[in-house]
Amino acid sequence: MQCLPMISSTRIIQPAVFLILISYSCVLTVFFLFHDTSIIRKRITTINTTMLRKDFNASIQPTLESKPEFPGYVSLATNKSLRLTCNNCAVVTSSGHLLGSNAGREIDQHHCVIRMNLASVVGFEHDVGTRTTVRVVGHRNFRKSLGKKNVLLEVLVNNTTRTQMIIISWMSMTEEVPKLTNEEYRYAFLLAYLYQDIPIYSSLPDRMVLAEDLFKQETGFTRKEARTMLTTGWYTMVFAIEVCPSITVYGMAYESYCNSTTNASVPYHYYENNTQECTYYNKSEYRARSGHLFFTEKAIFRRWSTLKNITFKYPAWPEKKEKDNENGTLHTTFLDNMRRRFITKRLRRRPSANSLRSAWQLVKQLSGKRSQSACIMGEDRLLAWKTHFHKLLSVETSVVDDMDIVKIFNLTTR
Repeated sequence: MQCLPMISSTRIIQPAVFLILISYSCVLTVFFLFHDTSIIRKRITTINTTMLRKDFNASIQPTLESKPEFPGYVSLATNKSLRLTCNNCAVVTSSGHLLGSNAGREIDQHHCVIRMNLASVVGFEHDVGTRTTVRVVGHRNFRKSLGKKNVLLEVLVNNTTRTQMIIISWMSMTEEVPKLTNEEYRYAFLLAYLYQDIPIYSSLPDRMVLAEDLFKQETGFTRKEARTMLTTGWYTMVFAIEVCPSITVYGMAYESYCNSTTNASVPYHYYENNTQECTYYNKSEYRARSGHLFFTEKAIFRRWSTLKNITFKYPAWPEKKEKDNENGTLHTTFLDNMRRRFITKRLRRRPSANSLRSAWQLVKQLSGKRSQSACIMGEDRLLAWKTHFHKLLSVETSVVDDMDIVKIFNLTTR
């Protein structure tokens, strides 16, 4: 019997495996081809959507880099200078004058809304609004206020009431802040990293020096000579003038407002009723050693309003007068008393003709000399000051008459 040749099993298995491998490879190729294509298409769509959003945002709002830069204020988190655009600003005080004003909607319609310290808006929206672009906070109030949970939530968390940024003013500190030991700085630095979407800016020493130089330029006294601490309102106004071409101030009383006894019931803060504004103003202005000079600062703000586009509401300020302009001598009870003390102190030290001349020089300096222009203008003004000086010191008329008053008040004379 003839036997059939045996077929090796390996010869049968090899073609089958080969076909299976080829089929599997084709399936995988098709799968990955379409899979990769879908991923690529998805990525392209995402990129296009992102670019579209960027283009849309760019069309309705300028990029950060295109905004004006203010190098006097530096971010604690990024160490970059402040960039901010404000076409017009509402400066909202914390005064009780805003109660019942119904100014909330008007305030919120401004391009930028600047508030002072950490005054609450919750519960007072109808009078003070809800929007906040910038909060200017005195460093002495920073940790004390933001350490409270309700304030922290309102200022940094709540989408309706939170501020867009915070500016810290280092009140009376004109040197570099000791970052490692200053508790307010360390607390601000911590918050700057915990809430990075709300930039916290630190005012640099040159800005603090500028604020004090402005006070001396307007009054003739340094802050230390006047034994005062400039208010948060002062630093806020300096900041607003720097960044805003048009300013409306809400809730700030004018310098003579408290002369009327009918105004004594207005609270110092609209969100608390434990202190009357005029009582606190008077006590602080006429204190013996230190405090805020509210009346004097407001007299200066009036002068600035003749040079800048500044309007005051709630209460409205009386019409500006010619004597309020930049060439006028700034008069408040505090400043007049300071001038009197400085002049008499100089004369008691050296009661001679030379000391009289020196005192006249002092009168020129303390009566409001501003930049390159003298605030005492014309011969009549000089004679008026001469008469005032004579009555003040009760000196011999002949001694005063022998002095070359015009030469003493000459701008070239130092």
